[in-house]
Amino acid sequence: MSLYTGVIVLDWISGYRASKKDGSYASEYGIDGGFRTIFLFIVPALAHGVDLLMSTPNVVFGFALLSFGFHVWK
Repeated sequence: MSLYTGVIVLDWISGYRASKKDGSYASEYGIDGGFRTIFLFIVPALAHGVDLLMSTPNVVFGFALLSFGFHVWK
């Protein structure tokens, strides 16, 4: 989870630098980024809940974390 959080922070930093470079920095982009970040943290939390309900050893959580982490990294 720490690595996943680190990837999201790096995404914030790279997005901030890119927006400053091309001059597209605006409030609406920041608000959309905030919602995106909340979503990126809620889905793995829900996946962990599914694992608890199904008594699986972090299978769904691991899949959600890796798939979203890969998407953010890409």
